[in-house]
Amino acid sequence: MKMLSIVGDDISQLAPVVYAYRDETTEHILLYDDSSAHRAKQLERGIRKFAKSYRILWKIGIQSIESADLSGVVSQLRESTGSFQDVWLNVSDACPMLILLLGKAVQESGGEVISYDHFSNKLHFLDKNYTVTCTRLRDTLNLHDYLMLLDFDMTSSRTKVALSSRKQAILQLYENQSRFKKLRYALLYYDEGFTYSLYKDLLLILDELGITRKNKLVPSQQKVLSGDLFEEYIFYLCEDLGVDDIAMGVKIDFDNSQAEPQAQYHVFNEFDILLMHQNRIYTIECKYATHLEGLELIYKYDAIIDYFGEASKAILLNISNKPKERYLGMKSSSNFRHSALRRARRSNIEVYHESQVDVAEFQSLVKSFFHLGGEDEVR
Repeated sequence: MKMLSIVGDDISQLAPVVYAYRDETTEHILLYDDSSAHRAKQLERGIRKFAKSYRILWKIGIQSIESADLSGVVSQLRESTGSFQDVWLNVSDACPMLILLLGKAVQESGGEVISYDHFSNKLHFLDKNYTVTCTRLRDTLNLHDYLMLLDFDMTSSRTKVALSSRKQAILQLYENQSRFKKLRYALLYYDEGFTYSLYKDLLLILDELGITRKNKLVPSQQKVLSGDLFEEYIFYLCEDLGVDDIAMGVKIDFDNSQAEPQAQYHVFNEFDILLMHQNRIYTIECKYATHLEGLELIYKYDAIIDYFGEASKAILLNISNKPKERYLGMKSSSNFRHSALRRARRSNIEVYHESQVDVAEFQSLVKSFFHLGGEDEVR
């Protein structure tokens, strides 16, 4: 089967279909106009990487189209691909008029037209009998394959397999968050007058993790106690929600196609937590900070999640002692003022700002905001 994909603004809508039908597909042809040339070449590189990684013998082609002569595009494709009988036309993110013209030609020749809705993770088929069927994609992408198909390199990460041996210890540390917060502060700021004898149980866990030794913070573990440990705790809370894939400390090169002499212009980003669920990617940023420029952080994440496609979302989690007040159903503070919260809501970003994590409340937020509920997920 040949898969003919029309590339538009969001190639993340095309990747799940490429993945789901990887075994049935023999050839990929990507169509693009001037406005989508960069994204088409990005997807082409991603598909080639995927095929090479899994030793799949796909024939892969890329072809520009002239939007001023869409009828000519159909004739040209018919000549270059032969019969449309064995073609599946992937129109998930494409020019509506080209969909009508090319879809009609494919359908009349006995091929099928596919449209993927990445918000519901459902495929819609139009077969040669003009019958429309709908099915949910069961074969879902993991983080590695999703990023590969989008031609992004995941240069490093910590997965749940690698972290599993630490889970119970970390959860015990945060069982009483206010108590651990006091010990954490004393260790970070070398408080000699602190009554460490009252925290022997927590210090024993920190000793076993290699973070402390004889009631002292190991110098090399400063960053771990400052933030990494808290990120790991949030990771475990999210892992228990049944997501398809999850990793923490994920570093991604978004510009790996750049020539090596231009490596200084590569865009590297590190994500505290990345989740993959129902072919959508989500991220959580964890900040253990009393003073924070919330609006600046929101602008940064608004730009970053655009790399992942329209269905991606982010949660910004900030733990501090700042006083809060209710505003538009959210809690505002000097870290996240009214303007910041309004901007976040327009940008698929949720803010969780508290003095400590209410486990049930936070997990409920993650499930509802990231649509982890079940079969009847909505936007």
